[in-house]
Amino acid sequence: VIAVSPDSTRLYIGDKNNHVIRRVLIEYGYVLAETLSGSGTAGSVDGTSSQARFNNVKGVSLMGSKYLVVTDSLGNRVRGVRISDGNVIAVAGNGTQSSTDGSEGEAAFSTPVG
Repeated sequence: VIAVSPDSTRLYIGDKNNHVIRRVLIEYGYVLAETLSGSGTAGSVDGTSSQARFNNVKGVSLMGSKYLVVTDSLGNRVRGVRISDGNVIAVAGNGTQSSTDGSEGEAAFSTPVG
């Protein structure tokens, strides 16, 4: 799963089996790959870039120029990742595997993708 910045100088990749979000910078013939967010340990934890945990990322999309929206498939949540520092917030889903409508903390997903 990949999202591309509007100027095509950055790729954002959901590295699902490593449980992280990677950023690849492509400028002037120089390429740098780095971990933007995630500790590398499976889980579903919001917080700073190094504290955050993902569990099987299956979707990454840009939301404007400041955030990524990530589907955390086995975490059953939709998460927001701030591009400037990799910090993670919950967008929707309470982490239980279900199909429930509601606000951010009440809604439930069953292995979301996309």
